[in-house]
Order: sequence, then structure tokens, then C-alpha cells
Amino acid sequence: ETVLDDAKAKGLKPASVSVVSVGGERRYTALYRADNIGGWALKSQILESDYQGVVNEQLAAGRMPLHLDAYMHDGKPYFAAIFATKYKGKSKARHALTPETYQSEAESAWGAGMVTHSVAAFDGAQSQHRYGAVWVKP
Repeated sequence: ETVLDDAKAKGLKPASVSVVSVGGERRYTALYRADNIGGWALKSQILESDYQGVVNEQLAAGRMPLHLDAYMHDGKPYFAAIFATKYKGKSKARHALTPETYQSEAESAWGAGMVTHSVAAFDGAQSQHRYGAVWVKP
């Protein structure tokens, strides 16, 4: 929180965030930039089962997913996400994708002139691997 507050005070916005679970504790790495991403929100402890609800809340606030990270903590899958207003109407975000549906969604986004902004996957998931991704139109 201290680093985030310091970055905000300097006019910096989060560009990416990564969370890992080590010995039952979450450890964070974040990249901040002076980019204008509009209004934004950073959520770093979203249970996979709650993710769509959080996305719906952020969409209602005019923010789209801009960056996505996935991690396991205490045996449960979580997302960390940055939501921002800048790419409203110019981005595509998907989660709970199988390898095949990820490939299909990626090809669809690329065909629409979008570029891959972030890709996340659950390593150690009990079932097959699940992916999430964000594509934006430059």
C-alpha cells in the first residue's frame, strides 16, 4: 500500500501487477508508468469464482480490464487485475478459457486489429489449465 500511495502521489499509474504466494503470504511486484489510463482500479485478491462479479462492477463504473494476473494462494485460484477507462470500447477480456478457446479468442482479437496486452494462467490448477487474457486496440 505504501508503494502504491507513493506512486499515486507522483502521478504514476499501475501498468502491471504480479502476485505470488510464498509460504502462505502474498508477494507483489508492480510496474508503474506515467501513462494516461484514465480512471482506474487495482484489485489484487479476486477469487476466481468472484472474478465475473468484480468485472461486472468495474464495467458498471466504466472501467475495462487492462491487465490480468493469475495465481494460486492457499490452494485456491485468484486473479489480480487492473481496470481502466482508457480502453473502454477498445478492448476485449476473457477468462476461464481452455487452451483451445484461448487460441480461438486470441485469433479473433488479432483479426479485429487488437494486440495481446496480458495473458494469465493458473499453474497447479486441479483440473485442466485455465487462461485469461486482455487484448486492446492500439
